[in-house]
Amino acid sequence: MNNCYCDRRTHNKLKYEMKWIILGAVNVIIIMMTCGLMLNIHFSPDTYDIWTTTDNNVDVHLRDGRFITAALYHILAKLGINVAHNQSFFTIIFILTVAGVTTVLSYYIDKRLRQSSITRLAIIDGGLLLIFHNAFIAEWYLFPEAMLMYAVSLASVVVAVETLIQSYLSNGFLVKLRYGCFSLVALILSLGTYQVSIGIYIILLLTLIVVHNELPVAKKLIFAFKGLCFGAFNCFLNIGIVKILTAMRVMPPTPRGANLSLKAICDNMLAIMSHQKEIWSGHHIYPRYALVGYLVILVLLFVAINLQYKIEDKGINILLVFLFCGIIYVGSYIPHFVSSDFWLSQRTLVPIFGLYSFLAIVCAVNCNIKRILYTILFVILTFLMLNSLLMEGIFSNHLAMDDFDIAYAKDVQSYIQKYTERTGNEIRYLAIGRDSDPTWSYNGIKYVSYDMNVKNILRSWSNIGLINTANKTNYQACEIDEIFWEKQFGDKNWDGFVPEEQIAFQDDIAYIAIY
Repeated sequence: MNNCYCDRRTHNKLKYEMKWIILGAVNVIIIMMTCGLMLNIHFSPDTYDIWTTTDNNVDVHLRDGRFITAALYHILAKLGINVAHNQSFFTIIFILTVAGVTTVLSYYIDKRLRQSSITRLAIIDGGLLLIFHNAFIAEWYLFPEAMLMYAVSLASVVVAVETLIQSYLSNGFLVKLRYGCFSLVALILSLGTYQVSIGIYIILLLTLIVVHNELPVAKKLIFAFKGLCFGAFNCFLNIGIVKILTAMRVMPPTPRGANLSLKAICDNMLAIMSHQKEIWSGHHIYPRYALVGYLVILVLLFVAINLQYKIEDKGINILLVFLFCGIIYVGSYIPHFVSSDFWLSQRTLVPIFGLYSFLAIVCAVNCNIKRILYTILFVILTFLMLNSLLMEGIFSNHLAMDDFDIAYAKDVQSYIQKYTERTGNEIRYLAIGRDSDPTWSYNGIKYVSYDMNVKNILRSWSNIGLINTANKTNYQACEIDEIFWEKQFGDKNWDGFVPEEQIAFQDDIAYIAIY
């Protein structure tokens, strides 16, 4: 009898473990089907810079306050590992990390539900996947040298949130202290790797708190307040560490650091408010009403679910969820509030998708009506599908843009080579500028905005690296002689490549006006 009981327990355990293995595999397949294009070699402006050097751009990460990334990339450089050359491997690492953290978080939430089902689990997993698999995060993939940075940041922030929740729920001072210290270290690692992760921290913190239905509302508010203060403390700690490292001359002074002046914060807040229409109209990626439409549907479903049940404090629960939604949305902009270099590119606004994730999970956790659960699942799956299609479009256009960049660079080299053969004058230096009104991408390229799918040959820190990489040359940068430039190019503007008009020579220098 005991043997039968043990066999049954072993069978159930294996069945339970297999469920999570299958879910993890499904997550990998979904992400890989969408993002597999990014396993091809591709380039951001920074990629070209790293491709032709050996230091993994440690100075750039130090400048941006990512001291953990700088330390990690410095170690890799010492080991002879170039993050640009090994981008496909690190992209796989990132994809596995995304699938892994999504599955782990789904497991955490599922364990806290009294009534689990395949439909409910699919909603939870799909909702969580939206945080890490959307058209804004697609821009992360366009910077392949940063894939390891993103993976470390995501893994660390998930560890930080889960251990912090454990510290709240555990008994005993020493146990709480151990979990708290572990969470502190993990969040320092995450913010020191990529500061945008603070928004993801807030999403996961409030989501993992709200799914504990056994906790009264007052306790959820207390836990949320403590967690937000913990996150704020880490933000100031991150800024303090950066300032200490700058004072010690480990890091150079940077104009891109945090600016805590009241005027700068108010200016940034006003700028964020002025961009709301642009963002909610799709931020140059989504169909015009898609982001607003899906959010409204989830809000209506959440309200409908609460109206189905006669719960005394359902009004308080509704207010709690809307309060958390507001905190998640405001938290998405935290790095921008104190930014010295205001730039609302899509990759910095990834935490906005926490709104959809949070509402979907809250709906799934609190709903026992099958037809509503199926409706929520349909909404999440269609939104995931839309994001996947948009991501594939962004990726395919980016690869095409790379091809155009390389063709442009080869055309430049061909003209220089003809000049060298004709005159015997070898060109060693390039002085590159732009025409009076440059074209920021190529004809036919879509999804062009902020840093997304912009011509790399236009970037001052990548154009020579691009030309050298495409042609296996070793040109060096040269300061532009303004008088010579004005004489040759003036205020001319071109819409295509005309080498006879856009390239001029002076001794061993080639002046190039990029159209």
